[in-house]
Amino acid sequence: MLKKIKKAIAIILIAVFAATVPNSLYAGAIGRDIYITVSDSAENDRISAMAKPKDRGLCLAKDGKTDYVLVYSASVGERLEYAVEFFARTFETMTGARLEIRTDDKPETAKEIVIGKTSRGSFAPENAGADGYRILTKNEKLFLCGVNELGSMNAVYGFLEDELGCLWATDREDYIPYQPTVYIKAYDTVEKPAMDWRNVYSYETAQPNRFEKLRLNGIGYYPNSDKVNQYNQWGTWCHSFQFFVSEKEYFDEHPEYFAMLNGKRAKSADGCSAQLCLSNPDVLKIVREKLNRMIEESPEQIFWDFSIMDNRNRCTCHECQKADNAAGGSGMGSLLPFLNELAKEHPDKYISTLAYFYTEDPPKNIRAESNIVIKLCAMPGDQACSYADLTSTGARDFGMRLKKWKNFTDNIIVWDYVVNFSHLLLPFPNFGVQQSNQKFYEDNNVMGIFHQASREVGGEFTNLRAYVLAKLMWKGSGLNVSSVIARYLEIYYGSAARYIAEYMNRCASSLKYSVRDLGLYDEPFKHQSGYLSGCNIAYYQKCFAKAEKAVEGNAVLTDRVKEAKIPVLYAKINEDSFDEKGRAKAADEFFELCDRFGITQRGEINASIEDYKNGGMQAAVKEIHKKRIMLQVSVVGSLGEKAIKIVSAFFRKLSELFRMIK
Repeated sequence: MLKKIKKAIAIILIAVFAATVPNSLYAGAIGRDIYITVSDSAENDRISAMAKPKDRGLCLAKDGKTDYVLVYSASVGERLEYAVEFFARTFETMTGARLEIRTDDKPETAKEIVIGKTSRGSFAPENAGADGYRILTKNEKLFLCGVNELGSMNAVYGFLEDELGCLWATDREDYIPYQPTVYIKAYDTVEKPAMDWRNVYSYETAQPNRFEKLRLNGIGYYPNSDKVNQYNQWGTWCHSFQFFVSEKEYFDEHPEYFAMLNGKRAKSADGCSAQLCLSNPDVLKIVREKLNRMIEESPEQIFWDFSIMDNRNRCTCHECQKADNAAGGSGMGSLLPFLNELAKEHPDKYISTLAYFYTEDPPKNIRAESNIVIKLCAMPGDQACSYADLTSTGARDFGMRLKKWKNFTDNIIVWDYVVNFSHLLLPFPNFGVQQSNQKFYEDNNVMGIFHQASREVGGEFTNLRAYVLAKLMWKGSGLNVSSVIARYLEIYYGSAARYIAEYMNRCASSLKYSVRDLGLYDEPFKHQSGYLSGCNIAYYQKCFAKAEKAVEGNAVLTDRVKEAKIPVLYAKINEDSFDEKGRAKAADEFFELCDRFGITQRGEINASIEDYKNGGMQAAVKEIHKKRIMLQVSVVGSLGEKAIKIVSAFFRKLSELFRMIK
């Protein structure tokens, strides 16, 4: 009985002391939450609707049979041919009806599904962007025709998804509804992507065929290969100074080619690659000659990047400083004239650079050539608050910077960061801002987006996040993100969907009314009074307990729920509490599930699951407790030395009390 009383007193004291932390440290209703409502009948209703005749529409299949044939050009490329075959396989899975595939050199029939440009006529749309398409019903034919072969591929995957209700859930799993009778409405519709260039950089989108179904043109295949190129259409991608003028090749004989730091020409050091001295005319000559050769060898590439290395060590020689100062202090003062010279020689290509670190601000008194592209990095950014709202420091800084660049050039590609790179497996409720961010990009005429997610296997809703972001970039900000997520959950998690949605809703609403931002390197402790509080984590665990119960007996759905549960287990391990028993139980399940699903990294750099298991987790927990004490001490520190002594004495007594309880 005495132990129980002492334990109760200890818990009360902790709660009381925790309450002394001022709310002002965490206050601020920010961001936009998202509310997901799951329906038990919506998908069945939608499938049933396909079997009902449409005014002036076509019947593609009736009771598992079809009179249609699939037609495409005999001269198409390999990827479009694959898409045609995929259409036929998917249609058969959906209806049970097998489509005969013919090339357009065969005799014409009355009922045809025609893909791409063929002898049946060209119905390619005008003003449909780089890879848009047209869907047309004419007489008894259905035409799916793009502005080019990539557009026609998009037409295939888009029609199967938007009209026939397929869902490209993961790189391994497609949802294809079963309906033996399929009617479609009359069509003459042009689909133009909201963004000309679209990329979600992640492990999942880098798998063969996955990015094509998501209609991402920023990912492709290397020529004559099935290897995925995650920077499609780019001859060089970023941080390319050293690629063009290598330190290894030039520094010993020509140190003057490289940046001056502290009065000396500097080699790479302390993890920072050497920058270039852009005022040196020989550097321009070397870069120009190499770029010319590369464009000649790879004429199909549209974008060519020349940008600073990943550090702030700008050149401080007299000429570079003079140019930067004249441009208002931006490193673009010395970089942009250099780029303009390259752009003038290749007016049919885009010459790109990074607005990053010391080149992040547009220059004064310099104009860019019309084919200069600025890749604008959203750092530090904020994934809790929309860039359009400008109500947090990170969001405001990036939003204002984008507007400044918009006044400077029409060619902007936003490089956004949509995961926590230090803790890839932590819950990261940023779905609520994506629709508003997309609107902000559209309002400022952004030409493309590079959403950088995780290159590693695993993470919170990695496939769903890629799906939503890709769909927004295609459909635009008019897309109802809540509805898209709800349908995905209904299809992918079955009876567990409502509880997954409950978890997501709680995460989003708890974030909205807690900290001021959601950063790409946040430690779990930062959110310990917000969406990662002990109370919220307990709630999340209950959601997943109900989700697992709902799909009990279904091995496939159970595995999907358990994989989605991993971030909650990781949050529990990193919880700011004395619940060692609960933490240990979560850790056991966490490591078992990581092994089952092939997850080997919990962070982007030097953060393996194996190291975490062998000591890293214990060190992290100790650090959490240490930070908590430091925070509490800092709160009362303003009261003076006496208050700090009282706090220290309190925790000494508290430690003694816990030892007695044990």
